[in-house]
Amino acid sequence: MFPTDKNSRHGSERGLTLIEILITVAIIGLIMGLSVGFFRNSSDWALEKVSNQIAGTIKYVFNESAVKNRYYRMVIDLNEPSFSVEASAEPFKISATEEGVAAPPEGEVAPEPSPAGTEGEGAAPAPPAPGTFSSAVSYLLKPIKLPESLRIKDVYVAHADKKIESGRTAIYFFPDGWVEKAVINLTDEKGEIFYSLETQPISGRVKIRSEYNDYKPEKVEE
Repeated sequence: MFPTDKNSRHGSERGLTLIEILITVAIIGLIMGLSVGFFRNSSDWALEKVSNQIAGTIKYVFNESAVKNRYYRMVIDLNEPSFSVEASAEPFKISATEEGVAAPPEGEVAPEPSPAGTEGEGAAPAPPAPGTFSSAVSYLLKPIKLPESLRIKDVYVAHADKKIESGRTAIYFFPDGWVEKAVINLTDEKGEIFYSLETQPISGRVKIRSEYNDYKPEKVEE
């Protein structure tokens, strides 16, 4: 029997314990990193999916407006948040500008006051009085309600003079092949990931970006 070196044995045990701790810490860090990546990818995927759904609806309504010779609007409720489509067979006019459309001219349908509790900076005027517009529900025009993990950061529409952060607003479509210039910014519940949609008035197409779009319209010279 060879003599046992107690100090050497204890040192080996101590070294093994430290290695185990380091491995455990590394595994925990890896799991946490994967979890953060998973939740981020999950929100990113959800934003991309909803953005494509909204963009597809806008393009479909643009085409439907021209084919059926009807006026449409996509009503955006920032508080809910949700998107729904309404239609009208009667004429609805707003002044055209280089940016899409401007405020309704005198004598035409004007926006209603903001609903109670939504006045103030960033609050939206409600869409024009219901009058001739009614819900256009069909298999391809079902209301879009955002998942609880997502929200609408803000919306720009050409007929408003500021970005809208609460309340309701609408994007208008016309039978002559025209959709109002609009920018919709979507985000996750933490406000860390953004997707933006920007309408193209003449083509009805929608540009989707995986970033916040701080859109500022060009001033139209009088």
